[in-house]
Amino acid sequence: MTSMVLLKFGTVWNPSQEAIDRERVDDIDPWFELLKNLQQYPEKDYFINGTFLLDWTRSKDIALYFATYHGKGNERAISPGHGALWVFDAVSTGKTLQTLKVKDILSLMGGAEFLNGNKTLPLLFHPAKQTFQPRSVNQIPIYVAQMDYRYDVAEVWAGFENHNKKQVFIKLILNEDLKGEAAMYLEKREITESYVYPE
Repeated sequence: MTSMVLLKFGTVWNPSQEAIDRERVDDIDPWFELLKNLQQYPEKDYFINGTFLLDWTRSKDIALYFATYHGKGNERAISPGHGALWVFDAVSTGKTLQTLKVKDILSLMGGAEFLNGNKTLPLLFHPAKQTFQPRSVNQIPIYVAQMDYRYDVAEVWAGFENHNKKQVFIKLILNEDLKGEAAMYLEKREITESYVYPE
């Protein structure tokens, strides 16, 4: 799977010239911006669907919104059955915050040391300098990079927990009653679809 990522990114898909120019001026990461747009705007007509990023949020209200609702527009409704709210302790796994730019990380992903999901923890992609984007401003995302597609992120963290006797994540189950209460809470806080998806 990693080879597919490398095939798509850098050969048939590249950041825009505008993003590359902004890197020189503002020191943004153009590859991160490309991935962020692919992740945040899946409804756009890109010929590449999806990335190796999972978007999480630093806002409990936004997390609760996605645990409560499904769909958008006329299709939006409280999701049937139980919901789940995942809490990840970003400190528990040590230094996993992105320090290199994405193009440098992608070039390293072909190495054998990055192809072992039991040893390569997911990276947190959150550069200090980013372009303004209303959707990501409101959703307050931080991106967890799935470094080895053969392993589910939760499996990697669970293996780390078992080996190191540390708690990495907590899964909170919301039953249907709690989701109803969550919906009322979110409405009072004005965490609505138009807030989460401002464009």
